[in-house]
Amino acid sequence: MNTKLATSRMRTGQWADIIKDRKESGLKVDDYCAQRGLSRNAYFYWLRKVKESALKQGGFVEVRQQVEGSSCYPSPKLTASVNEVVLGIDENTPMDLQMESYSGHGVPVKPAL
Repeated sequence: MNTKLATSRMRTGQWADIIKDRKESGLKVDDYCAQRGLSRNAYFYWLRKVKESALKQGGFVEVRQQVEGSSCYPSPKLTASVNEVVLGIDENTPMDLQMESYSGHGVPVKPAL
């Protein structure tokens, strides 16, 4: 292994520790960097390098799902669109509410037998 590669790996490891410490501290990046005399630009440069290194090594990278809207409601099992009104129904939706929702929009509803 050449010296340049070894130095790069060592710096990547050091910054991986810094990035982990920042996450565990709960501080915002700007606050963390200001307290430790680090450049914000250097932090994000090395964050990118650490992620790239993890991908090259075949390791795992944390991926967070972006959730749009409110996450307190479950995803509907059935979505019906009637006259520009979208109804989401799952197994917990009461039958009388389902029938009321549809019949209020001109959709003939027959209860399931």
